[in-house]
Amino acid sequence: MTDKNPASDLPAARSFAHERKMEYFEDHRALRTLISRAETTRDLRQLSPLLDELHRFLEDHFRSEEAPDGLRGIIRDAAPNRLGQLEQLLEAHRDLLAKLRNLREEVREIVDGPVTQVLRELKLLCDRLEEHEAAETRILTDSLYTDLGESP
Repeated sequence: MTDKNPASDLPAARSFAHERKMEYFEDHRALRTLISRAETTRDLRQLSPLLDELHRFLEDHFRSEEAPDGLRGIIRDAAPNRLGQLEQLLEAHRDLLAKLRNLREEVREIVDGPVTQVLRELKLLCDRLEEHEAAETRILTDSLYTDLGESP
């Protein structure tokens, strides 16, 4: 039986912890990108799928942070004095997701309701305008090329 030296596991543990920290930095960068896209989107039809994407991302991201070997574990090992602050942030996850779910539903109701109705009405108006312009163009073309200036 060989005795394992705990000190020999230290570099591997540090390497794993470093990798986990880098994963969180990358996740937070991706999250900031999604947030920025959501903040700058002015088209509700584009916002709806973006909010769906943000919701999926946050569910995975929060689950990872809340896991025993997630952010809680990293902070517990690296800065246990910050665990109280972290716990408050982790508790906010449920509220953030609930607010995002509500917003997604509101956007869907607007897009499926008033926005869809306005776009439908706009399409009908545009169709009528195109028909109107086509009729005017036919009259103008006929008068220039087939009528010889005679009144009806």
